[in-house]
Amino acid sequence: QVAIPSPCPPAVTRVALPGDGQHTFSSMFAAMATALDQIMLEYFTFDNVKIRADRTLGDLLLDRLAHGVQVDVIYDDYGSQSTSTAFIDRLRQGGAHVLAFNPVLTTKAGALVNLNHRDHRKILVIDGKTAFVGGVNPDPVSEIQGKSTPDDDTAAS
Repeated sequence: QVAIPSPCPPAVTRVALPGDGQHTFSSMFAAMATALDQIMLEYFTFDNVKIRADRTLGDLLLDRLAHGVQVDVIYDDYGSQSTSTAFIDRLRQGGAHVLAFNPVLTTKAGALVNLNHRDHRKILVIDGKTAFVGGVNPDPVSEIQGKSTPDDDTAAS
């Protein structure tokens, strides 16, 4: 944790660097589990990562939806191309607002177009009070990183 010096806005009281993907996920999931009003997620790669062996991100978001929490998701269509459509459909059926940013288009010949304008944001906001920003996507690559390496991405909360 790092103290925030003045003249930072009074609403910002602390910044934390959770560490690798596993520690960041743990912090993110714990914060989402306490959501009362809204969870907003925007990611380049968005997938149904595991919180623990018997629970996934989808389970957590559906639980919060069942408790009246609004869930809004924006994911990059190209970055999340390996994400299961069943996962996205399950969130939508549960009441989540889910939007694919800049859907990838193909020509009649099958060539991909519009690949340059992507959404590389990695943002999670809970109840307008807690936020996570940085380089960790909810995806299997970040999920399995058990130790920090020089090329690890870092998130701040």
